[in-house]
Amino acid sequence: MKRVSTVLRVWLIALSVVFLHFASQVRHVTDPQNRFEYMWPWRYAAALIADVLILATAFAALALALGWMVRRWPAAWLKRLLAAAFLVAVASGMLSLFPDFLNWEHRPVAEAAWLAVMGVVGYGLSRSLPRLVRWAQNACLILSPAAFILFAQILMWPTWWEPPRTAVSFRSGQPDQTPVFLFVFDEWSWQRSTSDGEFLPFFDRVRELCEQSIWFRHALSPYDYTRQSMPRLLYQTQAQFVQRAGQTYLCPGGEETPSSEMPSVFAMAHRHDYNTAMLGLYLPYHRILGDQVDWCRAHAFPMSSERLPQEMGYTMVRNLTYWTDPMSRHLASHWLHRLKGKRYAALNATMRDEMLTLLRTCPPNTFAVFHMPPPHDPFVLDEKGAFRGPPPRTEPTPVGYRRHLRYLDSYIGSIMDTLRAAGHFDRCLLILTSDHSWRQDTDPDVSTTPGWSCRVPLIIKLPAQQDGVPIDETFCTVGLMPLLEAVCAGERDVATLTTVVHDMVASQDRDMWPPDVRAKQQESESRAPDADGP
Repeated sequence: MKRVSTVLRVWLIALSVVFLHFASQVRHVTDPQNRFEYMWPWRYAAALIADVLILATAFAALALALGWMVRRWPAAWLKRLLAAAFLVAVASGMLSLFPDFLNWEHRPVAEAAWLAVMGVVGYGLSRSLPRLVRWAQNACLILSPAAFILFAQILMWPTWWEPPRTAVSFRSGQPDQTPVFLFVFDEWSWQRSTSDGEFLPFFDRVRELCEQSIWFRHALSPYDYTRQSMPRLLYQTQAQFVQRAGQTYLCPGGEETPSSEMPSVFAMAHRHDYNTAMLGLYLPYHRILGDQVDWCRAHAFPMSSERLPQEMGYTMVRNLTYWTDPMSRHLASHWLHRLKGKRYAALNATMRDEMLTLLRTCPPNTFAVFHMPPPHDPFVLDEKGAFRGPPPRTEPTPVGYRRHLRYLDSYIGSIMDTLRAAGHFDRCLLILTSDHSWRQDTDPDVSTTPGWSCRVPLIIKLPAQQDGVPIDETFCTVGLMPLLEAVCAGERDVATLTTVVHDMVASQDRDMWPPDVRAKQQESESRAPDADGP
């Protein structure tokens, strides 16, 4: 019985020490907003808890083995060394409880704090440390129930995850209906893609598409973050999007309404007997849209593993980013960089296959929205989309971003080719845009421009359109509903639809624009000469 009590005591102390190192990561996911963005599934909770329990067991076994060795070969220096190692582990765990202060932006402070702790412990090596060790052990025993309490809470958190629905079963409609495809490419920057109002020369397929499309030189996304811009785009509103207690809401007029009860572009398409499909990342679209969409596939970003052991490994590596010692942070930076790159490449390949399969097999009465990864970082793909490995640390991020832009051009080309092979290209309404610009852009010529983070490309190819039409007026993508409604209602005349586009641009309420863009426009107009003046 005494042996069992000793083993349990050592295991509880090890559990507390390990839990201290995971506490900041646990605190991070206690924020419902973070769990929402991770599309929190049960296996994330299981991976986090399993990591703590397995590491605690491993360290307890090591401590028992070392204790047995010390009893067999007693040596004062060895006892002091083990005591110091234990105190360093406890102190490191306590330091990692302050991620807001000891974070990457304050890395020198974190490393200085770590070195100070090491200095205190090193000084103590020349002295007896039993009292300090006992205090630390007793504190760990007192803390140990907190781990089990939090484990229970973690397992009861509501999940945003939904099992993937891979089978697509659409009903047949009228053979003369117009397919509608809206593509949103994550962080596609207008400023980085163009020069003097024209797409850069390497955009061969994009320029080819513009030759028979309406394309905008001053289009704006509804917000500069995906978690706001995508819901606003799908619901064609500037109402704020919020989530709490496992439910999502839109707030028109400040009043919260469940998003699944608000009419989206998919609800409009349903009224006109369209099949609806949503393929996207980063947000749990199945929960946001409810039964307004017939087929929905949402991916976490970066892609999560469907297998618990792989998720445990990824969670353990991520946890190193919360530690304060320089070695753990260096290893985390290196390993996480590689793991995220591999996951991004897998996510891109999976979503691209799903997208092309849907485009090849869908009937004409299909209304589909695709929120796709490129050109978002990490910049691990080559110009053809193959995984090239993590970029060198010395590579400037604009170089990687431009490489992904080149890949995006071939990506768009594959969409055009697939639609042509399926017989949809000439007859469909095809819209390409972005959820926001490249937020990491530090070019002062870009980042000092009002509304720069919302400045996005917007290309609209009307059914049977053959001529390119550029538009210079400011337009926000939450104003697309008149065109979508007209096409779904059966309008296919190019001249009529072109007029619809020009009318929706001219009549758009400026309240739909980002505030800094509105202010800049008002300032420009106030400085303009009076038309009735001399």
